Amino acid sequence: RRRRLRPAAMGFTEDGPAILRALGVQGASAAFLLGQGGTPGSICARWALVYAYWYAMLHVNYYTWGVLLTLGGWLGLQRRPRQPWREAMRHILGAERAFPLLTSIGFMSEQLRVSGVSRACAGVRECGGWPATVALSAVWFLFAELLAYLNHRYLLHGVERLKPFIAHGVHHAPVRACEMSAWSGYTFSGVNGVVQSLP
Repeated sequence: RRRRLRPAAMGFTEDGPAILRALGVQGASAAFLLGQGGTPGSICARWALVYAYWYAMLHVNYYTWGVLLTLGGWLGLQRRPRQPWREAMRHILGAERAFPLLTSIGFMSEQLRVSGVSRACAGVRECGGWPATVALSAVWFLFAELLAYLNHRYLLHGVERLKPFIAHGVHHAPVRACEMSAWSGYTFSGVNGVVQSLP
């Protein structure tokens, strides 16, 4: 008889124990790092590891897709002019400046989920089956896109006093096709990334 695997939510809460075991950390040390020690130091250690986890996941996502799409361009799979290497490096450095603050979105979403404030489902069964999952996902995507549009249109472009602080112009700096690539997607200031990611 085949054992059915239960889908789990992605995050340090689910992956952390396995990561620590792979690093050889077990017992009381692992419990301390997972925030199960009950002390402020234990809770801070967990927060630091959750932040490091999301920081690493953001980098894995960015560089995996960046390399794959760049290789696709080199192999002729994309019909657009190649981006000069110097331009790509400028975008990569811009993204690296945004990542420390942008990581706070993953950190905050996991903390809200673990504390019970967020009602995110860990799998199809927990969401009420496939029809409910598809319907809730469609509603969420429409709502999130509407919020992102309103945020972008009226906050990032509309409020003059916030423009120097948010520095949204960094995101719109590439204007020619040869300036845009997989690397330019995360080229924005950290504050701009957080404001755009909140919805």
